[in-house]
Amino acid sequence: MAYVNGTATSESSAPPIISAQGSDGNGEETLRTPERLQKIREMLTEPFDPGEIKWRVTATSTQQTKHGPQKRGQLIAYADQRAYTDRLNEVFGEWGWTRNYDVQVAQNFRAPGAW
Repeated sequence: MAYVNGTATSESSAPPIISAQGSDGNGEETLRTPERLQKIREMLTEPFDPGEIKWRVTATSTQQTKHGPQKRGQLIAYADQRAYTDRLNEVFGEWGWTRNYDVQVAQNFRAPGAW
């Protein structure tokens, strides 16, 4: 049984783990150069596709004004967890990091007691 990202898997198809402190044969680190770190920073800060962005109301309040109650809310933008996973696979996959996800659809789901 192999462990990938803290999860036990029955198949041993886990990618090899490669240290981020690689060597070019001369004992010098090649993966932690300032240029490489800058490239990683750029890849991680690249904006997500606008179609992947979702919005959620995080805080609401009602204030009394001279025109009656006024509702307010605070919105945050976020991307689906799969977008984050895909980005990390793209950036760090060469070092053996990966995370897989499966999409499953449940049909005819009823809440308990609704039979």
